[in-house]
Amino acid sequence: MRPIVRGLCGFPMPKSLKCFGDRAVILGMRYRIPGAAAVAVAAICGSKVFGFAEFDSGELYLLTTASATYDSRVDGTQTDQGDLILRLDPTLDYTRTNSEINMTANAGIDFDRYVYNPKYDTHDISSGFTLTLPPNTGPAYSGAFSASYTQAFAVSSDVDQLVHTDSFSTSLNLRIPTGLKTTFLVGGGYSDLDRGAFGSSKSWQGSLGFLYADFLEGTNLQVQYMRTGASTSGGTISASAAAAEAVPAGAVAGELDQSSNSFTASLVRKIYYDLTGSLAYGYTFLGRAADETTSRQTQDDSSTFSASLTGPFLPKSKFPKLDSSLTISYQRALTPGINDTAGATVVGSASVSWDIREPTRLALAVSRSQQLTVTNLSAVNTGVTATVTEKVGHFINLNGNVGYQNTEYHGTSRTDNAYNAGLGLIYAVPERPWTFSATYAYTETQSDAASADYSHHVVIISAVYKY
Repeated sequence: MRPIVRGLCGFPMPKSLKCFGDRAVILGMRYRIPGAAAVAVAAICGSKVFGFAEFDSGELYLLTTASATYDSRVDGTQTDQGDLILRLDPTLDYTRTNSEINMTANAGIDFDRYVYNPKYDTHDISSGFTLTLPPNTGPAYSGAFSASYTQAFAVSSDVDQLVHTDSFSTSLNLRIPTGLKTTFLVGGGYSDLDRGAFGSSKSWQGSLGFLYADFLEGTNLQVQYMRTGASTSGGTISASAAAAEAVPAGAVAGELDQSSNSFTASLVRKIYYDLTGSLAYGYTFLGRAADETTSRQTQDDSSTFSASLTGPFLPKSKFPKLDSSLTISYQRALTPGINDTAGATVVGSASVSWDIREPTRLALAVSRSQQLTVTNLSAVNTGVTATVTEKVGHFINLNGNVGYQNTEYHGTSRTDNAYNAGLGLIYAVPERPWTFSATYAYTETQSDAASADYSHHVVIISAVYKY
């Protein structure tokens, strides 16, 4: 074994590593150390450390992305202020599979430097961790636990300005068999989102359920109780946000304080192949603060009904060149926004992709979803996208897309219509860990809010090194 010494950041480094000024020198070597199959170590002059390791049945990779982005509307305003953004994003990814407990983890930091607006320079951290206990791998129970922390600095289309966010979320789901056909279900989650000038948003949920398999000749019965809570605090509305939301500038953003109890019974049955259908009926007791609606109603109890189809609606055996998926349901927002009394709506997604010929693939996708905006309003997004992908040889992929998205903001008269198009090229260097890409995206938005009427151009050139 080669002698090793303490290197950058305290990591053991080979004595042979050399640095030349501020130039990066990457050297990879493999060592045997206790508790690991092998470790390959590399270094970059200064404070950057690159490495790769294989631990037992898992693998650790370092993916480093360097990119240059031109954004014609960098701060989200109508001033058409463009900028060039230089980005370095090193990320560690760890994956362990084929074991009783599978694990994935990642951690990275994103360095952004704005050439003409250095006041926007950021370094944002992202990390995630997931443990999965697959069924039939030893213990009788199965489930998953996940946690993540992410920082971001980007333009929010809700208020058409840059918003810095810090988010933490965690979730736990367990399936505990209690008999040949019965399973006890436990779930929970928590999220904490700091939205800078728009205050914070916290939510949590917990659920208990019972599953009876093959209740009626292939039909499963599931009953569930779920309790949720959501609250927001602090934050003021800036001038640009006020223009978009039609409220006085500087006003305190409407705050939420909600809790709900819901009871649901559902029947789930496989219709054909991998397509599954479900029918569910439930009752929800929602309590909310009086200031959330103009009617000052604090209790909103209602019954809910949902019907959904999940899975490929075109069988692969009969349509070998087609891949499809479909999910549809009719439901109300889990956390209704300010003055949102619209009730339930249709949400879901559908997609079809077709191998027109061996190197060419066409994909169509439709989706409808609900979300809570940074100003605590409910928004419903409806979108459609068409994408064409073309393989050129074995190492080059070309793609183009066009799309449309409609966004309705409940509680206000604002509606956005966005039309977009894009082109992209990806080149994977043969027998090398490098991937290069170039993309162009164009968006034209028409809105009832004056601040949201704009054209937007984004060009990105990037290189990814996987080690």
